[in-house]
Amino acid sequence: MRDLARSMIRFSWAMSVLGARQMSNFVSPREGWDRSADAFDAVSHAAAEEMGETMKSFYRAGDRLQSGMVDSMSRLVRGNWSDPGKPLNEAWESVDRTWTGIKDELATDSTDEE
Repeated sequence: MRDLARSMIRFSWAMSVLGARQMSNFVSPREGWDRSADAFDAVSHAAAEEMGETMKSFYRAGDRLQSGMVDSMSRLVRGNWSDPGKPLNEAWESVDRTWTGIKDELATDSTDEE
C-alpha cells in the first residue's frame, strides 16, 4: 500500500512539474512549442503503453477524433471567408469520416474479442 501511495504522489508531482515546464515553453513560440509537443507525445505514448488492447483501441479512436477536430478547426481558421460554408462543410465531413472510422474500428475490436 505504501508503494502505491508513493507512486501516486510521485506521478502527481511529476505532472505538476511537467505542466510548469510546458508553461515556460509556451513563452518561446517556435522551439518551445516543439519541445512541448514532443513532451506531451512522450507522456501520451507512455500512458497508452500501460493500457490493455481494448482500452488502447478506445484511446486510438478518441485520439483520431480529437486530431480530426483540431485539423478541421485549423482548416476553418485558414479558410476562405468569401465562402464560409465551404470550410465548415469540409470540417463537418472530416469529423463525420473520423467518427465513422472510430465506430468501425470499435465494432471490429469487439468482434475480435469474442
